[in-house]
Amino acid sequence: MSSGKARHPLKEADRRLRSLADARPGLVAALAGVAALGMGALLVWFLVFSGLNEPVPFIYDGF
Repeated sequence: MSSGKARHPLKEADRRLRSLADARPGLVAALAGVAALGMGALLVWFLVFSGLNEPVPFIYDGF
């Protein structure tokens, strides 16, 4: 076993991403906006093409 403290790869990536975000707050805001628009577009696409926004037919009419 090595005597040195091993670095976890996710901690290194976390450190790098946080330093990138601290250096470029405008980029973080732009990416957050793009993510919000994308999720809104997915929601609209789902509601338009899924058919779940139509009225529910009464299923007991045949009885």
